Amino acid sequence: MSSLYRKVISSFLAAVLLLNLWGIVTVQAEELTGQSYVEIIGEDLTLSPGITINSVKEFEAARSSAYAPSCNTGWRPGASGYSRTTTNYNPMTNSLQWGFELTPKGKAFFGPFVTVSGIGGSVSNPSLGYFRTLFGNSIYAPHNRANDYLFHGSITRYNYMGGQGARLNSGDIVEINLGAVGTAAHRPSGNFSITCQID
Repeated sequence: MSSLYRKVISSFLAAVLLLNLWGIVTVQAEELTGQSYVEIIGEDLTLSPGITINSVKEFEAARSSAYAPSCNTGWRPGASGYSRTTTNYNPMTNSLQWGFELTPKGKAFFGPFVTVSGIGGSVSNPSLGYFRTLFGNSIYAPHNRANDYLFHGSITRYNYMGGQGARLNSGDIVEINLGAVGTAAHRPSGNFSITCQID
């Protein structure tokens, strides 16, 4: 198993565990749409110790929820109010477009500039029997922009650990994990996990 895969998963799960234990801010709550997504917000999340996940089975067992809303839900709020995201799947082009932006609360927390990058993700389909781990940079290369920027991307064909050029299928559950680092003096950082299912 790739050490990069272990590091990405370890960092993400360590942050979730620590924030749950410390009670900083980690939430996955229902909003008006009932389809919010996970936000993990803190100061210098890179100081978290690692947790090793050795298999897809362990990774799946460690996930907090198996529910995935449709990829055609419009704008969804982050569970703690720092950001919002939108996803849209176009069956004519077999493409998933996504957008991510900070709310006024997020802008105040992260400061005037923020760097957002992909930190990993997955495409899985229990019906078709696959779980594919995505590379962070293949999801979204680092972008340093003003805090009012609409970060955006799309997935049509995607490369994954052990393969390349895969296409999205009906029933696929797509998870996009983004990391953000702000310029404010308190070294703000956050992880955002956006999950949806292809209709």
